[in-house]
Amino acid sequence: MVRDDDPLAHATSVRIDQLSERSWICLPPDTDVAWVAYWTGLGARPADVDQVMRTIQECLHAVLWNGQSALAPVDQLLPAGLIVVPAEDRKPNDLVLAWRETEASPLIRSFVEVACQVFARALHG
Repeated sequence: MVRDDDPLAHATSVRIDQLSERSWICLPPDTDVAWVAYWTGLGARPADVDQVMRTIQECLHAVLWNGQSALAPVDQLLPAGLIVVPAEDRKPNDLVLAWRETEASPLIRSFVEVACQVFARALHG
């Protein structure tokens, strides 16, 4: 995602290696390495390691206010001023939902039910 005044804002797509010189958001140091590699440019330099982003909202605002770079889910709702430019060399990321079958928590059961309903609606329109 980029700001709407970014030179890439009207590109039909971009490759991650085209973004290597940009300043990227910085995820927490204890974030899974594979997660960081997927959601930031490989080898990208974080903008400011003192400004760690912990939520998608923080990432969105870092792009909007500071001009940093970040990848976002395709269907992410964006605030005014941001545009998604598809990354042609980034494969879709599969999301897996797993839980212990013996878990009796009503919160987990409710979450699983809602996630399955949302997935079914997305799948069938």
